[in-house]
Amino acid sequence: MRALVFFAVLLTASFAGAQARIPYLQRGTSTSMHVVWRSAAAEPTRVCWGTSASSLGNAAGSGASEIDHDVEITGLTPRSAYFYATARASCTAATSGDARDTFTTSPSPGARVPFRLWVVGDSGTGDAAERGVRDAMLAYVGAHAPDLMLHMGDIAYTSGTTAQFDSGFFGPYADILRHTPSWPTLGNHEGISSRSSTQTGPYYEAYSLPADASAGGVPSGTEAYYSFDYANAHFVVLNSQDVSRSPAGAMLTWLESDLSANIADWTVAYFHHPAYTHGTHDSDTETQLVEMRENALPILEAHGVDVVLAGHSHAYERSHLVQGAFDTPTTAAGHVVDPGDGQLDGDGAYHSGAGGTLYVVAGHGGASTGGTLDHPLMFFSEAQHGSCIVDVDGDTLTLTNVRTDGMTTDHVTLTHAGVGPTMDAGVASPDAGPGLDASRPGDAALDDAALARDAAGDAAGADATTAPPPASGGCGCRTSGGLASAWYAPAIGLGILALVASRRARRRGL
Repeated sequence: MRALVFFAVLLTASFAGAQARIPYLQRGTSTSMHVVWRSAAAEPTRVCWGTSASSLGNAAGSGASEIDHDVEITGLTPRSAYFYATARASCTAATSGDARDTFTTSPSPGARVPFRLWVVGDSGTGDAAERGVRDAMLAYVGAHAPDLMLHMGDIAYTSGTTAQFDSGFFGPYADILRHTPSWPTLGNHEGISSRSSTQTGPYYEAYSLPADASAGGVPSGTEAYYSFDYANAHFVVLNSQDVSRSPAGAMLTWLESDLSANIADWTVAYFHHPAYTHGTHDSDTETQLVEMRENALPILEAHGVDVVLAGHSHAYERSHLVQGAFDTPTTAAGHVVDPGDGQLDGDGAYHSGAGGTLYVVAGHGGASTGGTLDHPLMFFSEAQHGSCIVDVDGDTLTLTNVRTDGMTTDHVTLTHAGVGPTMDAGVASPDAGPGLDASRPGDAALDDAALARDAAGDAAGADATTAPPPASGGCGCRTSGGLASAWYAPAIGLGILALVASRRARRRGL
């Protein structure tokens, strides 16, 4: 009874003092976009749009007088820029808007063109730390702004109320959200005031998510977990907070179906509670983390998922390329596919198409950081605020950690079957963007050593007979401020390699 009363009080508090929200973008596809906003008073639910900020003659929306608005614009052209203006009584060729209210539609599904993601988690403090992470990202990307924002959860501290969403998400990111679609996953703090079983509460009121697979993938039938496509990548967004994590449960049953139908070059999965962490949480002792590792990871890895992102643990942690580490407690022996650094300017890229997955904890977006940072699967860890930029170009994916002080303290590159970027200089495609920028890690050409290593099929990246043994008690990981030189030899069963290879071939049409 107390829990019900507490939840009712939280819901009441959620609506108290709700503020207007400037327009933000949701559910973007190659031919459509949702424009969402909340007004201080009732106003027309209508969006005027067009290809010029000074001529918005097209209309979308019912025109009904409301406070909460969600308007879908349809019939758009892939990878094209549009401008919009909200709350208009009518739309004519003379209607104009704010040039900052703009969006670019997604590339055609499967298009192999460069794109960029911003990955941030546990940011919803509404304080200087969150703003510092935001500003460091903006300074890093410059004119090459992210195409999508992926949020790892804990979006609104401390209870996920409407007012906390305003101060911890819609306020700090307003000028980003008006032109960049955001794709969230539910964190435990949002779970205090929102319920996935009924899809109610401030989290579900804030977002418009594709339960119907309108953005790609297989319909989940719920906004609690979903999938979407962007260019040649498929994204799977799971709920590690308040739905069943059982292999026989609805979410993981859907996950199997969704990944079985996936044919994208790249597959990225994310959810709030990390499968591997020694930050402010311990993945070997906490139920949600253990169950995601033991139940969800076998499905993800069997389908050749390239990258798994998470938050919750307030640190940045980046793994080696690993496979099959599902047991509790987690050990590294026999599970590190490539013990190298995964860096083009170091040991060379990881080959995620050869049966390994990269795991990243990006819970350093604003909340207080900490932890022992000695997880045995991690290559690099640090307890400093920041966020991640992911650049995808054809068969190359690069993730860069951008710290709040502007430093880029870690980067890692994944490739498929030794094939590098597909967008050659001077060669365009119908979906071609502005081309490559040598200053961006994701656009850098593969070096000769990495190409030679790829051609040789050296998925391990090191000879197990010559790798130094693990240091006693060490994690085999690099942390900010120190290096532990402990590398583990790969030991992956031929059956797993064959399964992943066959799935990769099917996904790429071979």
